[in-house]
Amino acid sequence: MPGKKAIPAGRNPKKRGSARMAEMGYRVVHIWLDAIEFPIIDKAARKDGKRLATWMREMCRLVAEGREYRRP
Repeated sequence: MPGKKAIPAGRNPKKRGSARMAEMGYRVVHIWLDAIEFPIIDKAARKDGKRLATWMREMCRLVAEGREYRRP
């Protein structure tokens, strides 16, 4: 009897949501925004055409690295 057929690299089913983020090496961080902060920050993220979490992650990284923010 033949053995199981090997799945080529990159053909494995991808995980979704937090499981995928963990698979890619991301860590969970919670940031709590109040009713005044959220609309302001969300508006800035939408202006750049990004989702809030992506925008916040990029801004935090820029500040931590000490680089100047330049709009894309």
